[in-house]
Amino acid sequence: SYLRPTQNYVIKNSRFENCYSSKEGGALYIQSSGKNGNVKIENTTFKNNYVLAKGNYEIKGGGAVMIKQVFKVEFKDVKFINNSANRGGAVSSWRLNGDFNNYAKTFDNCIFENNTATEFGGAIYNFLDKKETDTKDNNLIIKNSNFTNNKAEKGSAIYSNMSFRLYNVR
Repeated sequence: SYLRPTQNYVIKNSRFENCYSSKEGGALYIQSSGKNGNVKIENTTFKNNYVLAKGNYEIKGGGAVMIKQVFKVEFKDVKFINNSANRGGAVSSWRLNGDFNNYAKTFDNCIFENNTATEFGGAIYNFLDKKETDTKDNNLIIKNSNFTNNKAEKGSAIYSNMSFRLYNVR
């Protein structure tokens, strides 16, 4: 599924299972080019999704979800189980260019279990393009969430090249 939010979107009480992409975002790809639109994903399960990327897409990933330049994305009561990619076994998040200081990604009461990345971020890969001159906090917040048995070459639970906040994470 491809979502380019220009307004607010809610995905609720859903299940994404056995989805595949040869590029990015095995089940869901979310991208925006401006500050319009928020996305809330609630009480949803992402299970057995994967990305098998090659070439220019090899560095991106997101076995279940790819997030690019979206103003606000909130995951609440979401399960990520047995997803895989080269980077971000469950979720890959990219901040590319422009003024994205106020952009936020929040994971609240989420479960990350048995996700795998062959390179970075078994559960979450959080990346700031080094061409960016602004290195401020990108507002990745993870709270009341569990990470169990996630695997990667680097960062079995989380790999991030910028700051993030954790609250009551196990």
